[in-house]
Amino acid sequence: MALASNPREALLQALNDLEENNFKILKFHLRDRTLLGGPGLGRGELEGLSQVDLASRLISMYGTQEAVKVVLKVLKVMNLLELVDQLSHICLNGKDSKSEGRSG
Repeated sequence: MALASNPREALLQALNDLEENNFKILKFHLRDRTLLGGPGLGRGELEGLSQVDLASRLISMYGTQEAVKVVLKVLKVMNLLELVDQLSHICLNGKDSKSEGRSG
């Protein structure tokens, strides 16, 4: 993962770093309400979404910081721990990572 300057970019880069099959698996897990601890995304909401579209959708649903946390949770389940480490370091430990409120 290239160095991102903010959580939005880091989230998008993490999604772009996924191989096609892992991206499909990530979208599968995003439908799991029990894993997410709240409303999952419907299959129709995820159908055909690119990495950019998925990042935008998650940010509009959860806000930037929560979207990152949701993706981190799924990446942990998928055992993609190197990506988890990179994303969490950039987004959760950064000093200028401001939480954005929910919109939508």
